[in-house]
This record gives sequence, C-alpha cells and structure tokens, in this order.
Amino acid sequence: MLTMVRIIFLISMCAIEATNSATAGEPGSEDPDNIAEELGGITPWWEVHPPNKSAEVIGNNVPVLAHIIYDSAYTAGNRRKKRESESKPKTSDEMKKYFEQLFGQVQEYFKNQSISINVSITSISEMTNLSVSEEHWFKARETLKNVVGYGASLAEPVDTIFYLFTWHRMFKPEGYDPAMSFSTSDAETTGTFCSQNTSAAVIRHWHKSLIYWSTVRATALIFGSKHFASFSTEDRIKMNETFSHCPVRKEKEPPTEEIPSC
Repeated sequence: MLTMVRIIFLISMCAIEATNSATAGEPGSEDPDNIAEELGGITPWWEVHPPNKSAEVIGNNVPVLAHIIYDSAYTAGNRRKKRESESKPKTSDEMKKYFEQLFGQVQEYFKNQSISINVSITSISEMTNLSVSEEHWFKARETLKNVVGYGASLAEPVDTIFYLFTWHRMFKPEGYDPAMSFSTSDAETTGTFCSQNTSAAVIRHWHKSLIYWSTVRATALIFGSKHFASFSTEDRIKMNETFSHCPVRKEKEPPTEEIPSC
C-alpha cells in the first residue's frame, strides 16, 4: 500500500514540475485539495516521499508567530455532524491542543524540506466580524483584506502570520491579484513575511482533520515561494532572502537561583 501511495505522489510531483512556470495566483496542479485527495488526506508526505535533506538548510530557527483566528462556520460543521447544540463545544484548551498538532505538522513539513523554521502559536480566538459570505460562496479575498487590516491594527512583530480558519462554504472564484494568491482552500498575502506588510492567510479547513496542505501552501507563499510541494532553486533563494529580513530573537536565559542572604 505504501509503495502505491509513493507512486501516486511521484506522479503528482511530475505534474507539479510541469506547471512550475504558472504564477502563484493561479490555481494549478499544486492545489492543496488535489494533493490531499491523492495522498489520502492526512498521510504525512515524508512517509511516502523521502525528505529533501540534500538541500542547503535555510531559515535556521527563524520564528514564525502564528496568530490564529477561526470564525463561527469553522466549528459549526462539527456541531451539525455530531448533532450538538449551538453552544460552543470547544474549550480553549481543546482548540489550543488541536492547532498545536496542526502547526506541528506544518513545521515538520518545512524541516523535512531543509527549511528549519520554528512555529509557535501566540493567540487563538474566535472572531465573527472578519469573514465575508455571498449567497453560497465564501469571499476569501475580501475576508483576507479584513484579516490584513485587523492584523495591521495590532502592530504585531513582522514575523507574525495571521491565519483565519473557516469551513462550510466554498471559496468564490475571483480574478487574479498580484498581491494575493488563491486556491480552492486558501488565500494569502504573497512574499510579505518579515516585511512592513502584514502577513495573513484564510484557510478552508475541516476541524480535527489534521489535513495540513492548505496551511503549508499558504505559509510557503507568504515566505515568497511560488510552490509548496516541490520547491525550486528560485523558491529557496527567495525564501532565504525573506528570512534574512527577520529579527534575530535571543533565547531566554534560564532564571538564576537567588542566593539567600545571611
């Protein structure tokens, strides 16, 4: 079974390489939904394809501060499925544990591509005033603009990425915007990490699925890459340049024990 999945993955990679010249704003064979379906959803890619350990390591311990927001539609799907009441079923501890798992896999993905970032979650909260819907569609780009505006108002460090998670409605297909990227399950700012522009992403994600492809794609494009399943030399150069602008954070020294006075 593992061999067959590996073959499917390699075929996907060939298709991806054939479309590497496509712009980041145009959905292509690197669409996260397609890859998730081909790999059976939550199968870790490193279990079916060898990690890229031969490439030069970039992003050495660069912090990525994840500011996580989710809207009411994000958990509503689970409530309907489980026929739960409209009261919020998730405690803050449960949400924190889940997102730590999800972003732990995101970090592991990059590390296995010799991109040694350190992801930490700084905030998790529900917000209902950023998401924009229209009839049967979710307006991802308009929502992304709201997330960018909200993030800018907080004046967080430049190595912060604001992620808004939603579910239920499909993303509305929209025209090309050179400052943003768009697929069927994510929309994000491009090349904004560690710059004066706010970094943000909108992710369509089924809670507790642990399917991380859309979050990986969004993060990679925010770093300045044009791809996420097969990084080109140009992608790595661009991401390394991005990381060079990130602030250097000193590790906290362990507290010294006070010597009791006589």
